[in-house]
Amino acid sequence: MEAINQLEHSYFLLKSGGGDFRDCVEWALERLRRDEEAGDTDIVMLAASADRHEVLTFAEHVIERYSGYQALDEHLAAGKYLVALRHDYLRGIETVYSLESKLASLYARLEYPRWLSVLCRNSRYAGEAKHFRDLFEKEFTYLARLWSVAMSRNQFESRYNHAISVQHDAL
Repeated sequence: MEAINQLEHSYFLLKSGGGDFRDCVEWALERLRRDEEAGDTDIVMLAASADRHEVLTFAEHVIERYSGYQALDEHLAAGKYLVALRHDYLRGIETVYSLESKLASLYARLEYPRWLSVLCRNSRYAGEAKHFRDLFEKEFTYLARLWSVAMSRNQFESRYNHAISVQHDAL
């Protein structure tokens, strides 16, 4: 199960625009090296994939088989990407400035979901004043916490409370 979680993580990053397709290929190659897949043709094809589109296609086949179709949801992928961005932010790899464009791009790609609106708006102002940065960080923490435990969009939506996000809104 840990192995499929690693593939899901790489897939989520790739699907959300922040990953490298070679991470999924490397996952498949490692599974084949260890001879843990008993000739699974989707994993063989994933290992042989040469571009982003092929990788997404075969990774989706593998993930759907082992985790179910709900694991392929774009919002779930975006949420898991958000969790990864939060980890990078806490480690100093990402900054409020580098996150602004990534979050705006994600927001547009998902067609402006309500759950991401406050975080994106706050990211625009987070570099201007400490008060805005504090609100940005509170919302970032809130969303990342919810997405880190969610196994589906429905699970996230059942726990998400927009009223809490509004309390973090800089405007």
